[in-house]
This record gives sequence, structure tokens and C-alpha cells, in this order.
Amino acid sequence: MHQQLVTAFANGFTNGDNFASITSARKLAQSVLDQKIEPGTPAAKIVDESVEQGLLQDTCKNRQDSP
Repeated sequence: MHQQLVTAFANGFTNGDNFASITSARKLAQSVLDQKIEPGTPAAKIVDESVEQGLLQDTCKNRQDSP
């Protein structure tokens, strides 16, 4: 579940999504996982961590791709 979300968020950042709010991030997570993500739950914490890791993954990829 976690890696699936990290990949989805990294792809989102690559495609220009900025996930300006945690609500928008949770919407993506809900569609990827096909389950509701409630605030304050362990699943919500996984989403939060996945957003951060997805951003890092995208940033690292962009640095490797630039001359």
C-alpha cells in the first residue's frame, strides 16, 4: 500500500500536481486504494508520509534528469 501511494504521488508531482492541501492528497489516495481515508487514522498517517516520500522521489528524479 505504502509504495503504491509513493509512486502515485511521485507521478502526480511529475505531472504538475501540487497537492496544495491534505484533502487533495487524500482524494488521490482514496482513488488509488479504493477506500476512504479518515483524518487521524493510521491510514491517514501513511498518506501523509507517502506524500513526503513521493515529493522526495520526484525531486531526486528531476535532479538526475537535469544536466
